[in-house]
Parts: sequence; structure tokens; C-alpha cells
Amino acid sequence: MKDIRRTLGVTQEEMAALLQISKSAWSMYENGYRELPTHALLKLSQMVIALEAPQYAEPPSLAASPQNQVFPKTIKKLKQDKRQAETALQKTTQTLQKLQALFASQQKMLAIMTSLKPDMSAKTFTPASLSLQQMVCMEKMDYASRDKQLLLEYKIKLLEAQQHITAEMLAAIDNGLL
Repeated sequence: MKDIRRTLGVTQEEMAALLQISKSAWSMYENGYRELPTHALLKLSQMVIALEAPQYAEPPSLAASPQNQVFPKTIKKLKQDKRQAETALQKTTQTLQKLQALFASQQKMLAIMTSLKPDMSAKTFTPASLSLQQMVCMEKMDYASRDKQLLLEYKIKLLEAQQHITAEMLAAIDNGLL
């Protein structure tokens, strides 16, 4: 959002005024502490679309051309972005599920090995081999760490938000609101 504001060449105060929100609210949105409300998001999308539109000496007559021909490149790009977000969301969700399953299974395995350690007989495992197995378990748990899971959950939220915004923008264009 900061890039959009800078592209528009406005300050945080000016951007907040354009979106009819407070400067402190805009600062939180720009820094990722809060999500932009729908009304402000629509206004922001209108500004972005206006930036992408070619500059004319006179504004073209919107009444003369169908809505879906006014923004053909934008509509195509939005649809492409929506498909890419859907694909990325599916892949990220699958990856998160695999990491969660791996972490849970290794956690159980480590608990089992820890409970076996005091009762271990020399015939089944040596202390060194059990310790090695525990290290392998911990390495797998590190690979599927909760930090990585949280990052994937955050990415999923971002992709879901991107899908929602894109769908709203496409609907607004279809309904002639943009």
C-alpha cells in the first residue's frame, strides 16, 4: 500500500483524506497492522485502476462503450490474478497440512521414544541408536516447525484476502461501479 501511495505522490495524511479514514488508521493499514475496510479498499482500487488507465486529453465517453470493454486489460489481469491466487492457496494449504501432519507424527514418535528410554533393554536398542532416532525426529520437527506453519497460515490469509479483493473488484466492474 505504501508503494501505491508513493506512486500517487501523496502523503499519508492526503491518502487518509482521499479514503475518508484517519491518518493513524491509514498508517496501521500501510504497515500491515490492520486490514483496510471494504469501502476504503474499493476507493483504493479505483485509484489504482485510474493510474493504469491511459491518459487522454478528454475523458472517453463511458456511456458509449460497454463496461467490460472499458477495462479489458484490467479485467484480464484481475482474472489472471484470481486464478493464480486460487492455485497458490491450494498449494499452500496442502503444504501446511503436510507440515502439520509431519510435526504431529514426529511429536508422537519422540514421546514414544522418550517413554521407552528408561525401560530400554540392550537387546532392542542401544542408548546411542535411540538418541540418534530422537535427533532425526527433532530434525523433522524443526523442518515442520510451528514458525513455518504460522508463516504458511499467514500466507493463506493473504491469499484469501487477495481472492476476496479481486472478486469484489471484478464484481464492481461487472456492476458498473468502477
